[in-house]
Amino acid sequence: MEGDRGVHRLLGCLHAEEVEVGRRAAARRFTVAWGADITNDPDRNYELYVELLQDDAHRARIQRNERRELELVCYGGDRIAIPAVWLVEVIQQFIADTLSEEATDRQPERGG
Repeated sequence: MEGDRGVHRLLGCLHAEEVEVGRRAAARRFTVAWGADITNDPDRNYELYVELLQDDAHRARIQRNERRELELVCYGGDRIAIPAVWLVEVIQQFIADTLSEEATDRQPERGG
């Protein structure tokens, strides 16, 4: 796949996490590594995009749509294109909300 895509520049491992699979008694742990390549697409006039990989398997891409907006396109099944700006806002709001909840949970109870 790399040979027909033109320029590849490895961004490296963006995230690695340990995942537990199976029931607790028979759980297995393994590391999932995420990475990204900046490359170009000869089918789209060599436009640059970011290829997202999970353990070297191509899972999605970040590209510009016809209106030049960034979108996340997931592979497999039906085409799913999620507006990237909106997705970042949702993630930021989720982080802010959960951090706020965690801070509230950590506050000592006031008793009399």
